[in-house]
Amino acid sequence: MYSPRKRIKIIVCFLIIAFLLPKSGLAGDDVQYWSRYGVKLMDTQYVDYVNYSEFRVMDDVSEIRLWYNSQRLQFDVVPHLKFGLNYTYLESRGRSKKNVLGRFNNQHRFELEANPYFNLTNNLKVLNRNRLEFRWIDNKGSDNTRFRQRWELRYQIQNIPFINYIYTNSEYFFDLSQRDINQNRWIPVGVEIPIMNNLAINLFYMIQSNKNGGDWSSNQIFGTYLSYVF
Repeated sequence: MYSPRKRIKIIVCFLIIAFLLPKSGLAGDDVQYWSRYGVKLMDTQYVDYVNYSEFRVMDDVSEIRLWYNSQRLQFDVVPHLKFGLNYTYLESRGRSKKNVLGRFNNQHRFELEANPYFNLTNNLKVLNRNRLEFRWIDNKGSDNTRFRQRWELRYQIQNIPFINYIYTNSEYFFDLSQRDINQNRWIPVGVEIPIMNNLAINLFYMIQSNKNGGDWSSNQIFGTYLSYVF
């Protein structure tokens, strides 16, 4: 059985790779690090409450350009189907045409979810997240509703003590006002590592593709998700 110290060493190695990997050796427009945190404050048979936060270090892993916090209620009232009700507050900033970093703009999101899931085998699980986001964006108003759909395959690991599961997923973003798909996030591989009781970390590599003005560009993202259940 791997000790928590050895598991932490694996995590540290992943972070070192994320920050020190030569940027010129990666395809895409930007290399980023996304740091995610989730705390399940209520875990009952029918209702869960999660406080979720995320920080995105962009510009070749040099500065925080986006962060948000989300309060999430999850309802398990139907077999193989979860419902979600979320509120998210977000701040982000971009660069002007003259490459000047702008101020942080805020965003408020009200989110509805319907997420079916089922098992293909004892170890292989399919998860589908469907989220409708009603977004109010600073200087852009409220006509920014979008729909997101993510499909995930998750394989439970039984013979390796320091891994809970591995997974792959893909998520598409559909802008309802523009009636167009303008983003895809593909995680070719991710892994969850238990650290101790009720505490685990998820390590993943993502390719984020964005559509702007008819052209697609991509970013390479290394990410971690630290989760704790009270």
